[in-house]
Amino acid sequence: MEKAIFITNNKQISDLYVIEIGIHATEPGHRWGPAVRDPYIFHFVISGKGKLQYNNIIHEVGRDQGFLIRPGEMVCYTANSQQPWEYFWITFNGSMAEHYLDQTGLTKITPVFRYKDIGELRDKVCSIIGMNKMKTDECARSLAVLYDILVRLIEENAADNPRKSLRSNKETYIDAALEYIMHHYTQCMDVKSIAGHVGLCPVYLNKIFHDYSGISIRDFIIKLRMDKACILMKNNLLTLAEISQLVGYNDYAQFSKMFSKHRSISPREHRHQIKNNQNYNV
Repeated sequence: MEKAIFITNNKQISDLYVIEIGIHATEPGHRWGPAVRDPYIFHFVISGKGKLQYNNIIHEVGRDQGFLIRPGEMVCYTANSQQPWEYFWITFNGSMAEHYLDQTGLTKITPVFRYKDIGELRDKVCSIIGMNKMKTDECARSLAVLYDILVRLIEENAADNPRKSLRSNKETYIDAALEYIMHHYTQCMDVKSIAGHVGLCPVYLNKIFHDYSGISIRDFIIKLRMDKACILMKNNLLTLAEISQLVGYNDYAQFSKMFSKHRSISPREHRHQIKNNQNYNV
């Protein structure tokens, strides 16, 4: 069961505005993605559990927890097959959104958070969803809910900062490495060049990256390139050789070998399945 309401007249406040609020009792194994979201979106888990895959890093998310998805980031989330999620979400945007979110301590490495009083927050959301028409005062209510969330997260992050200082330093380097990878995966790069960009020893950078993500930088780059290639293969105007170059492989034979190894299917076979509209999970 899913209920949602789109907020109209919201862009009158361009600094921060709510686009949509909804609640969803998911089916067992319900999955969204992998894909990219356009605006910012908070999810708050009322019950159940599941997994969030964010930038190829997997996070367990359960009751009284939430997660933030930023625009333009590859994401996939899946409800548990035995205890599926019930969650509500708030989609938002605005010129000041990133400014506020920077103060919450939520990053590309740590998008998951614990939130007290989710039940009280759920009641406010359900009250807004239950309204027949979205008028100016209801727009204000939805924005007030969003501000309440941001203030709570900012205050908790500020109170917890001394305890997290060492971890945050590591996360800063990992975030910088991730940003570099996401902007340069179409080019030739290795751990040494990434480490040089962020200012760390390659061995140490790879260690802290693996500690947080459970995957080496090299394997992360390969998986990212394969994910991007799968998306590009849906575009029939691109040849496989062109797709190979767009994801950082100038040698198509090397790309084909790597794709077959990590996807257990050749690029040509994968594209053929897409054309035949077969359900193939990328």
